[in-house]
Amino acid sequence: MALCGVYQILCTENNKSYIGSSVNVDQRFREHRSHLRRGIHRNPNIQNSWNKYGENAFQFNFMLECDLDSVRVFEKMMIDDIKPEFNAFGIDPENSLLSPSYETRKKISETLTGRKHTPEHNAKISLGLMGNSGPKGHIASKETREKMSIAHKGKGGCPGYRASIETREKLSRARRARDYKRIYGANNENYEFEFKE
Repeated sequence: MALCGVYQILCTENNKSYIGSSVNVDQRFREHRSHLRRGIHRNPNIQNSWNKYGENAFQFNFMLECDLDSVRVFEKMMIDDIKPEFNAFGIDPENSLLSPSYETRKKISETLTGRKHTPEHNAKISLGLMGNSGPKGHIASKETREKMSIAHKGKGGCPGYRASIETREKLSRARRARDYKRIYGANNENYEFEFKE
C-alpha cells in the first residue's frame, strides 16, 4: 500500500537536506534515485552533492505519514522548521506553483506579448535548421538514397513497383464488388455480381 506523507533526502557528508512530499513516498524515492544515478535530477544542488560524495552519502528518510489533504501543509511546516538547504524555492501549500492563477498567467502573457528574437538568435535558429527538411529531419545523401532505392526494389507497395497482371485483375474485381455492394447494398435481394472476363 502506498504511503502518503513527507520525506527527507539527507546528504550525510555536508548535512544538507531536502524536504518533499508525495502520495507514494516509496515510488518518489525510486524516482529520485533513478534521476540522480543518471545525472538528470531537476535539483542541481542535490545532483552536485550526489556527484561529489556518491550514493552512499545519501539517506532517504520517511518523516511523517498523513492524508492527501494535509500533506502540503505538513511539508511546509517541516521546511519552515528544518530549513533544508536543498529546497531552493520553498513550497506553496495552496499548490499555486503547479497551476498558476489567472492573474499570474495574464502577467506572463503581457510580458511575452510582442517579444521578438534578436537577429543573432534568429541566425542561430537558422543555422541549426540548415540541412533539415521540415519535421522529417535530415536530408539523406545521394548515396544513401541510392542504397534505399536498391533495398526497396521488388517489394510491394513501394514506388516503382508494378503488380503482375493477375494481381491487378484480382484487385480490380475486388474493387468492383465493393463498389457494387456500396451502391446496391449487400442485403439486396437482387444482389448477384458476376465477374465478367
